[in-house]
Amino acid sequence: MTYRYSDNCGLNAVDHYSDWNSRYNPANDLRYHNITGSGIITTCSAYQAPYPRWICKYKSMSSGITELADECFNRESIDMMSLSSCLVRIGNKCFQKTNIATITLPESLESIGHNNFPKTLKSINIPSKIQDFPVDNLILCDALEIISVSEGNEWYRILDGNLYNNDLTEIIYCPNAKSGKVLIPDTVKKIGAYCFYGCKKITAILIPPSVEEIGNYAFANISMDTLIIPNSVKKIGVGCFTGMDIKKQFRLSKQIRLIPSNCFRKAEYPKNDFFCKLFEIGDNAFDVTGVSKSLPETVSLPNVQYIGKEAFKEQQQTKVFELFSSLKCIEEGAFANTTENLSIRIHSFVPCKINKNAFINMSDNAILYVPKNTKIIFENTIPWSSFSRIEEVELYQDTKDNELCNVSDEVYLTRLKSITKSIKEVNREYVKSLIEEIAYNYQDIDNDEDYENALNLLAFNRIFSPAIIPDLERTLCACWSNWYKLKIVNKAIIDAPASPILLDNNISEKTSDYTIDFVKLPIRQAESLVNLPYQQSSKSSSIEVHFNDILKHIQNELSIARSSIKVAVSWFTNYALFKQIKELSEKGIKIQIITNNDLINNGGYCLDFNKLIEANVEISLVEYPHLLHDKFCIIDDIAVINGSYNWTRFSRNNYENISIFRNNPYLIQQFIDEFEYIWNKAEYKCIERMPDTVAVRPEYDRNAFRQYITEELDAEARETLDERDKITALQKASELNPKYFEKLNPKAKDSFGEAFNVIQQSNVITKDIVSIVEGEPISSLTRGDNGLSGCDTSTSHESAKTTDFSQTKKSIPSIQVSPIVTKEDIAKVEMVKASDLFMVLDVSGSMRDSYNAGHVYNITKKAVSAALAISASKELSLWKFGDTSSFVKTIGVANIADINNVKCMSTGTNLNSFVTKANDTIKDDSLIIVFTDDDGGSIRDAVNGMKSRSNVFWQIIVYGKHKEIMTTINGIPNISLVSMSDYTAKNDSDINHSLLNAYIEWKKQQKVNRTNSN
Repeated sequence: MTYRYSDNCGLNAVDHYSDWNSRYNPANDLRYHNITGSGIITTCSAYQAPYPRWICKYKSMSSGITELADECFNRESIDMMSLSSCLVRIGNKCFQKTNIATITLPESLESIGHNNFPKTLKSINIPSKIQDFPVDNLILCDALEIISVSEGNEWYRILDGNLYNNDLTEIIYCPNAKSGKVLIPDTVKKIGAYCFYGCKKITAILIPPSVEEIGNYAFANISMDTLIIPNSVKKIGVGCFTGMDIKKQFRLSKQIRLIPSNCFRKAEYPKNDFFCKLFEIGDNAFDVTGVSKSLPETVSLPNVQYIGKEAFKEQQQTKVFELFSSLKCIEEGAFANTTENLSIRIHSFVPCKINKNAFINMSDNAILYVPKNTKIIFENTIPWSSFSRIEEVELYQDTKDNELCNVSDEVYLTRLKSITKSIKEVNREYVKSLIEEIAYNYQDIDNDEDYENALNLLAFNRIFSPAIIPDLERTLCACWSNWYKLKIVNKAIIDAPASPILLDNNISEKTSDYTIDFVKLPIRQAESLVNLPYQQSSKSSSIEVHFNDILKHIQNELSIARSSIKVAVSWFTNYALFKQIKELSEKGIKIQIITNNDLINNGGYCLDFNKLIEANVEISLVEYPHLLHDKFCIIDDIAVINGSYNWTRFSRNNYENISIFRNNPYLIQQFIDEFEYIWNKAEYKCIERMPDTVAVRPEYDRNAFRQYITEELDAEARETLDERDKITALQKASELNPKYFEKLNPKAKDSFGEAFNVIQQSNVITKDIVSIVEGEPISSLTRGDNGLSGCDTSTSHESAKTTDFSQTKKSIPSIQVSPIVTKEDIAKVEMVKASDLFMVLDVSGSMRDSYNAGHVYNITKKAVSAALAISASKELSLWKFGDTSSFVKTIGVANIADINNVKCMSTGTNLNSFVTKANDTIKDDSLIIVFTDDDGGSIRDAVNGMKSRSNVFWQIIVYGKHKEIMTTINGIPNISLVSMSDYTAKNDSDINHSLLNAYIEWKKQQKVNRTNSN
C-alpha cells in the first residue's frame, strides 16, 4: 500500500494516508490509513464529512503507540480500526462517532476511559489486564451481540453471553442486541448500572431473590411483557426504569423506600400501587412527558417525606394525590402540567414548609382538600394559598363522580393517625408564626364572615395541647366592637355551658356608652369558645425520649413556657434557639443561662450574647479551671429537657438524645438545685456585658477549635436564607481558619471575595469613625498594610504547660483578625450615623480613564464598607449621571460585585440632573458621595440645589484636578471635597479619614446646633 500524504497525529506519531479510491465501492470514496511512530495519538487525519460518502480504514498502527487521547478517532468516516499491539491506555470517546463493527483490544491494554464505542459495534473483547471496564462504553452499541473476556482476566467472566464480575455476585452488562430470556444466577446480589440498558429484544429477565441492589439506568429503555423486581431488592438507582415499556405486568419490591431521580421518567407500565411504603420521591421520578400510560387515578403517599422537582410532571390519569403529615418538602413544579381537575388532599393540621414554586404550572382548576378547621391556615400560607379552591372535607369521606362516599376502615384509620401525628409533633414555633400573621387580619371585626374566620383561627389554635398561643383570645378580641365581644361570650355560655365564663363587667345597664373590657374576661379553657375533640393533657408525670428532630422538640417546649426558663449548656451557637430565647425574654419570661466563657461562646465568631443581655436574659459564665458540661433546661419549674444535645448547629449532625420529664417534682427539684448551685459558683454572675477576655485553657487543641468554629460558621451560612448573613458567616470562617475553610468551601472566596473585604474593612472603618468622633489621631492599631489588626496570643506547646492561665484577648491564636468593635464603639458610631448613604458616579466620557484603571470601582467599594459602618440601612443607593441621571440599584455586601456593571458612557456631565431627580428620595441626615472629574462647571450648576438641602451632607470625590470645585463650594458647610489621586499610596485608615472626617465634623456640629435651638 502506498501512502501519499502524512500528517502529525501526536508528538512522535504520524498518520499516513492514501488518495481517495472509489474502486472499493463506486458509491463511496475510500481512503486507507497507517499510523507510525510512538507515544500518544492526539488526533487523526480521517475525513470529517458524514458517513457513508467518505470511508477511512485504519489498516495498521505501529507497536510504538501506547496511548490514545480523548476523541482522537471520533469521526464518522472511520469504519475499520486496527490498534497497536502495545497499546496501554485508551481515553474517552475515542471511537464514539465511528462506524466500526468490530474492534480487537490488545492484551497490553491496562485502562480504558468512558463512552468509547459506537452504535455499529457488534462484538468486543475485554483484555486480561483490564480491571475496570466502564459499561458506559457500550450503552450506545445497539448492534452489540457478543462480549468476550480474555483468558487470564481475574476480574470479569462471561456466562450465557452476559458480563459478570469474577465471583458472579454482580451481573454487569447484557449485550444490547441479545434476544430471548435472561436467567440471572442466584449468586448475584447486584444488577449493575446500565446492565439491560436498551435491550429491546430480550423477552424476559428472571431476577432471583438473592438480588439486593439495582444500579443506575439498569432497565432503562427496555421493552418486554413482564418485569418482576423481587422483594429482596432494597435499593434502586437513578433512572432505573427510564423509558421502559412493560406491557402486561410490573411489580416493584416492597422494600423500596426511595424512588430516585428520573426513575420512571417516560416509562410505560400497567397501573399498580407501590407508594404506601415510600419515604422519598426524587426529581422527575414519575415525569411522563411524551408517553400515554400513567399512574393510578388515586396516588396515596402516607409515608412520603420528600417530593422532588417536577416529580409528577405531565401525569394526566392521576386525579387525586393524597399527602400526609409525614411530608416535609415539595420541590418546584412537583405537579406541573398535571390533569386539569387535579385534587390534592392533605391529611395534616399543619401546612408543611415547601418550595414557594411547588405548585407552579398546575391547573387553576386544581382543588386542595384540607381537614376540618384548617382552611383558614392553608389559605393564608404560601404556597398552599396559591390554590384558587381550598375546601374542608371530613376524613372519612372521599369524592367520587362528584358524590361523597365513605372510605374503608383502614383508610380512615390511616388518615386519623396522620392528623394525630401532625398535632402531636407540631413545630410550634412555625405554627405560632402562621397564627400571628393571620391574626393581624382579624383585630378589627365588623362583619359576620370575619367573625367566623376569627373563631376558626381560635379553634385551630386550641386544637393543640397546650394551645399554641394560650392568650390568643384576649389579644385578638381586645379591640372588637361590643357586638362581637358579646357574640363570642354568647358562644362560650350557650354552646359550651359546661365551661362557664365569668363576666367582670356589668353589661346589664341599658346605657349607650358602656364598653366591655374583654381582656378582663377570664376565658381559660378551650371549651369556652368552641367544642373540641381534643382535651388538655393531664398533670400526671410523663417522660419522652427523642433521638431525631431534637431541635424542633426543644423549640416546642420553649414555646409553651409561661414564666421561667433555666438553661445550662456547655456551648450555645444555634441561632434558631438564640432568636427564640431572645423573643421569649422580650415577652417577659424570666430566662437564665449558664454556659462556658471560652472562645466558642465568647470569641466573637458565633453568637453575640450581649444581645441576649440587652433583652433582659440573665447570663452567668463558668470559666477555667472549671468546665460546664451539662446540657439541661428547666421550663416553668415543671419540666426538664436533659440529654447529650448541646445547643449548637453541629449537634444535629451527631447521634444525640434528649429526655423530657414533666410533672415529676422530686426529679425536677434536683435539676433546680443543681442549676442554682452552678449559678452561685460561676466565675461571672448575672453579667451586664460579656467579658472582653477568656481564660487560656491548655488542654484545648487550638487547631481543632478553629476547625470546629469554621465548620459551625459554614453550616450557618448554608442554613440561612439571608444573603448578607450568609456572607458574614463565611467571611468570619475565612478569617478564622483560611486553609481549612478553603478545603471546606473552595468556591466561597471566588464567589464572595470582594464581599469578604468589605466586611473586614467595616470594622476598621468603625474604629476610624470612633477616632474621628473622639478627635484622636489615626489609630496605630488599624494602620497595618492590610488595614487589619489582631493580637497574636498563640502559645507554644511547651509554654502552655507552664502558663499561669492568665486572661487573653478574645481573638483566635495566631490569626490576624479585624479590630474588635466594642459596645462603646457602637454607641459612638450611632451618634453620627447617616439615615441613608448615596454613591453617585459620574459616567461622562471624561471619566473613561478612571473607569478603565479601576479607580471608580475601588473607591466605590470603599464606600460600601463605610455603609456597613455608618449607614443605618447598611446599604447604599447607587446612582449614575452623565447628561441625565438614573438610579442603578441598592448595593450591600451581598451584591457588591454589581458595582462593576456601571460603565463609562460618551456623554456630558450634569450633576444637577441627580440633585433634581433624587431630591424627593433623599432623607435628612443622608450622606451623599459624588465621584466626578468635573472641575467646576457641573458643580456650579448643582451647588444651589445641594446647598438648599442643608440637612444633607455632600462629599465630592475627585481623581484629578479640582481647583475650580474648591472655589465653587468654599464656605458651604454641608459640601466637602476630597482628592483621591493618591489613594493607592494610602492605607485604609487614611482613606477612611479622608472620606468621613468632614461628614462627621458636620454631623457633630448639626447636633450642637439642634441642642442650642432647643
